[in-house]
Amino acid sequence: LGLHQFPTRQQRVEGAFNAWIAEHSNSVNPDQAHMLRLLRNIVIAAVEENKYQTLEPEVFNHPAFRRLGGRQKVEGLFGPQRFTDILTELRQLLIAA
Repeated sequence: LGLHQFPTRQQRVEGAFNAWIAEHSNSVNPDQAHMLRLLRNIVIAAVEENKYQTLEPEVFNHPAFRRLGGRQKVEGLFGPQRFTDILTELRQLLIAA
């Protein structure tokens, strides 16, 4: 009928990331928030290009991450366990999106 337009996969992924970041905004420092926004942008672009549909490990091979130190840098910002927990949570959100 054209009365309602369903969100695209890209919009759902962006919404899931934004909701997660907003929910955790008081527990991340500015450097961590920057990395999370970068991760969001890279994943959204990959979804748009149908490159991959979930948070795959190769996302950290993206040139934007490599310039900043790659997965090791991101893991160092959060700590190994928290980094693993964050990735698990984000993967679950993306699968559901």
